[in-house]
Amino acid sequence: MRRLRWSAYGSSISRHRKNEFNECVGVDPTTDSAVRQKVEEAITNTRPDGMRLFTLVDTNTMIVTMFEAVRPPVAVLLCGTEGGMQRAIACSYQWTTGTCYRETVLRMETTVLEKMSRVSRFRFGVKRD
Repeated sequence: MRRLRWSAYGSSISRHRKNEFNECVGVDPTTDSAVRQKVEEAITNTRPDGMRLFTLVDTNTMIVTMFEAVRPPVAVLLCGTEGGMQRAIACSYQWTTGTCYRETVLRMETTVLEKMSRVSRFRFGVKRD
């Protein structure tokens, strides 16, 4: 139904092209042979400590972003702005310590910021033990 569109710059896996109006639009990352190979490897290689591919579907902006992470992220923290987009840290959660750990950094459209709620504080870890 063409309601969703690919992220042009959301992650290091994102791919884009120029349209007829000379604007960058996201394309399916698997059109790139290197990304397609990562997808094929991810299907066969399921090591617990290895990189996996995930897809984030933002139902607010209707943008799909494919990215790599070791653990599945459960939260996204918006932390700054760069080039008109929000820097977002996708985090996994370790319930035993109540700590969010950085899995990857994404870029999201600024309109996402308006729909997110603020938290007063949280426990954040950059590297898991």
